[in-house]
This record gives sequence, C-alpha cells and structure tokens, in this order.
Amino acid sequence: MKIKVDKKQKVLIIGDIHGCYYEFFKLIEEANIEIGKDIIISLGDIIDKGYETKEVFDFFINTPNTFMIMGNHEFNHLRNIGFRKFDISPEIEKLRLNEKDYSTILNYAKTIPYFLELEINNKNYLLVHGKYKESIDLNAIPNVYSEGDEKNIDIKYLIGMVDSFKKEDIPWFELLPQDKKVIFGHIPKEEVNKGDNYFGIDTGCAEGNSLTGLLLPDERLFQIKSQDKYFDKLINEYSMKVYEEHYDSLTWKEKEELLSKNPHESLNQKLHEEFRIIEDIYKHIMTEVEKLKIDFLLETEEEKQSFGKNWDNLKIPYLSKEIKKCFFGNFSKETLYSYTVAELTDILDKLGLKND
Repeated sequence: MKIKVDKKQKVLIIGDIHGCYYEFFKLIEEANIEIGKDIIISLGDIIDKGYETKEVFDFFINTPNTFMIMGNHEFNHLRNIGFRKFDISPEIEKLRLNEKDYSTILNYAKTIPYFLELEINNKNYLLVHGKYKESIDLNAIPNVYSEGDEKNIDIKYLIGMVDSFKKEDIPWFELLPQDKKVIFGHIPKEEVNKGDNYFGIDTGCAEGNSLTGLLLPDERLFQIKSQDKYFDKLINEYSMKVYEEHYDSLTWKEKEELLSKNPHESLNQKLHEEFRIIEDIYKHIMTEVEKLKIDFLLETEEEKQSFGKNWDNLKIPYLSKEIKKCFFGNFSKETLYSYTVAELTDILDKLGLKND
C-alpha cells in the first residue's frame, strides 16, 4: 500500500506503542503534529503489554490521516490467541478488554496492511513491522489479513515472525538495498537503531524505556520517556488469574513460574504433586539406565553407538524415542516436560510406582 503525501503534510512514524496512550499522545504533541491534517503512522504492535490498548486503537480508528501496519501481536490475535502455544500477553489483553471492544479491535486489525510505502520529496521509504529483504516481492503480498497467511513465509518475515539469521551472521538491516529507506520496529532496544538506509525505532516503551517517533521529511527523532514498566505491572497483576484459567495449556516452565508466585493452597498442592510425579519418574528412569549400562557392559564408543541405534533394546518400551535417545546422553527432568500430566501418571502406573 502506497501513501501519497502532500508537500504541506508532516509524517510522524511511531514505534511499538503497546497500549501506552499517554506517551503516544505526548509524542504527537512533542512533534508538533496537527491531528487530522498531518499523517500519523503506527509500525504495529499497538495491542498487548500496556494498559490503554482501547484508547490507542480508538484514536487510529476514528482519526483522519492515521495509518497502522500489521504487527506480530495483532497477527497473533487474529490467529486466535497464540495459535499453537499458550502466550500470556494476549491472554491478559483478552481478559482485560470487554467483548465489544475486543471485537472492534480485531475487525480493524483485519483491514491493516502488512507494509506501507511512502514517497516524500523524491525519497522512498518502506515501513514494515519486523524485517525486509530484497527477495520479497511486495506486489505479491496481500493487502490485508486472511486465514492461512501464517503459512506465507514472506508475510511472517515482514511482521518479524521469522528468524532468518544466526547471531554470528550479518544483521538483515545491513543487507538492505540502497534505493529506499526501511523503517521498522518489533525488537525493543534502548537506543534507536540507525543506519544510512534504515531506522529501527522500537525502544521498549511498555518495558519502561521510551516511545520513539520519526518525523518526515526532516528525519528528526522524538522520544517520550515511559511513565512505568507497564508490562511488568500487568504480569504481576493478571498472570495468576490467566494461569489458573488456562492451567491445562501451561508448559512446565510456566507451571514453575506459577509455583514461584505462591498460588492459593489447592493450586499449590496440585503443582507440587505434578512436580513430584516428574521427580519420581526421573529417579526411576535413571535407576533403570544405570542397570542397563551395567547389564550390557558397553565400554567403547562404537558399542554405545551401535546399541543406541536400536531404541527397542531399552527395557522401558512405553517411553518415547526422544527419551530413549537420552540413554547415553545428558538426560534431565526437563526431558520429561514434553509429556502431559495424564501421560506422566500413566507412566507412573506402568513403572509400578504408587501415585498417592
């Protein structure tokens, strides 16, 4: 999607807002933007992590000359809260927003593009939430969200849901073409990430740092210091309730986190019982492993590798290949975390251990 900018208009591009309405409005004032006349653009991720998501969305929905591009957080909500795994930040947002407001936000999110292009004073700018690479055919990117977009690797790249480089590789923004400047958000940094042909302007407002805006055509940066660590406050305020409501969807690490928050007595007892099951199975498996190591008297690496290729030789047939592969490796309790409580309880029964 291309935006035509009048010579009399200023353009304010804003990094990840995440419901930080106070800082958002102060940034507009600081940049001396005339609301309704000048252009205001969000780089996505308005939703989650902050307290005033509704207020920010209301502004973009109802104010002329405002635009927003798709962020990974909006995308996850459209994919129905986390898609394949439990994610606490959208669950908190859904808990806080009433049904009408949440529906309004989702309907608006279905109308926003995956990228924007600007031409100002003969300069070309590409706005994305996450990343961009020259091989992406922007003409082939759909205008708005539709079901199945999560399978489109280029869309996932644009909204920052694909890690394309290892840590030791060259950062994606240093490989950009020189014919346009790319402005992006997504990864919060304490300082603006700036190069000859890019600006990264997510500076972690919801985490307590600041909200950053880039004013065009002058390419002037404005920042408003965050008033609080909003996301931390939301986690402390709502995580217990969310975890309790979605208990069966939690990972073991999330259950460990829940246990550390001193939940009420009945939930605390349930958590301790589940981790006791893990401990019992782990101890039993380690005992069996030591017995098998002695029984087979495997002394050389060749013998170990030869035996290791036949998982059925392990005398614990109801455990997965993943665990059996740990026979000569570094087995830990975390290896059992891929099992549900019901599966672990069944293993306990098969091991002949009493589950009181």
